[in-house]
Order: sequence, then C-alpha cells, then structure tokens
Amino acid sequence: MIAYLEAKRAFRENLAGVNPMHPDLPLIDEDIERTQRMVDGNTQANISGTEVLARGFLEAEVERAVVGYREAGFATQLGMSPDGFKDSIMGLIAAQPEVWRGRFDKPVVVIGTQIPVENQYKMLGLNYLLGGFQVSDWEEDPGGYKTPEVSRLVWIQDGRVNRGRSVNDVRSNMATDERGATIYDGVGLYVSDPDVLDDHFVAFPGTQIESGSAPAFDRWLDGPKVGASVTSYTSHYFGAATCGR
Repeated sequence: MIAYLEAKRAFRENLAGVNPMHPDLPLIDEDIERTQRMVDGNTQANISGTEVLARGFLEAEVERAVVGYREAGFATQLGMSPDGFKDSIMGLIAAQPEVWRGRFDKPVVVIGTQIPVENQYKMLGLNYLLGGFQVSDWEEDPGGYKTPEVSRLVWIQDGRVNRGRSVNDVRSNMATDERGATIYDGVGLYVSDPDVLDDHFVAFPGTQIESGSAPAFDRWLDGPKVGASVTSYTSHYFGAATCGR
C-alpha cells in the first residue's frame, strides 16, 4: 500500500509538472488522501493488505490509461464527456485471475472497434503502414477469438518472454488459456507502456495481414510505427505478445 501511495504521488507530481491545471489533479488528490487514511489504519474490513495493494496497482494503471486515451482525443472521438469516459473505463476494473499471475501481469485498456484501429494508432502519434492491406483477426485461432466492439480490460505479456521466436512458433504453442495479442491490444499496450520499444519490438499474433504476415511495432527507419512482419521471421529484437484468454 505504501508503494502504491508513493507511486500515485509521483504520478501526480509528473502530471502537475506537465499541466498544473490538469482536470484529473483533484481526483488524484482525493485518491491520495483516501489511500493515506488506509495506510494510517482505516483499512476496509475483510480485505487483506495484499489484496488492497493489488487493487491499488490495478486502479492506478487503469487511471493512467484513462488519462492517456483522453489526452489523445479518444473521449471526444467516442462522443463522451471526460467524466463519462473515465467512469466507463474505471468500470472495467476486475481482479486478475490467479492462474495468470506471473504470466499475464500487465493490465491494459483496449478500446475495441468503435474507432477504426488505423485512427487509434494515428491518434497516438504512430505511423500506420497497413492501409490497403486486409487486416483481420487470426482466422485459425483455436478459440475462435474475435475482437469485441466494446472497451475492455486485457491482461497481457508484452512479448519479451518470446524474443527470438517466430509468430508461427508462438501461435503453435500457446496454452489453452492464452491467445495471441491483436493489433487492438497493441493500442492498449502502447498507451500503458510507450517505452516498450526501448526494450524490444512487438509482434501481434492474434491478427493476420493477408495470409502470411502479422502486425508489429518497431522503430526502424521512420520512427515508431505499425507495419507488417512475416510470421516465420525470428529476431532477438522481436517478441510476440500474448494475452490471457
């Protein structure tokens, strides 16, 4: 809980440094005060310290996604007020399934198909190089996964555990409760962690481009972008992201 409080205060300080008049600052201050009271002993009944800490981390991650999406114009694009958008996203919070712990530990908010995926990436400032290609959910997904229209919370691993493996290899060896991250999940990942490309480039096996490629983030040549990578390609610089199913 103390670690969460310190993280929240650091987030508040950084946000105020960028925009001292940011509309989220009063809400963050209220959360800091509420958390401080819990640290001082006024914890909610029947909730263990570990559970409170996990929930605090999740709420902080989702709230950070709200800010990122809202500043990129997603609330306006969806025809929602800032507060209405925040309420709808915060309402997605749900506990991480225990079986996913240590495997899919990053919670990301995925907006879904209400906004075309090309527009979503452009709103975030990424070059989208897949215009004119047939981009769809992976047709051979064993669970028949289809990208929902509505926003949702997704638990993801960002691909670093799969560095050096091809998309084909990852697709063929997923657990029954695992699915390939899609190009839409990639939007949520980038909002959650725009610095992910500092560590590795990310492929999305849950989406197919034509018949033999999948989308991927990289920074080569023309900066942060979403392009196509053949599914047989292997590189230590690339890793395929997957999600809990």
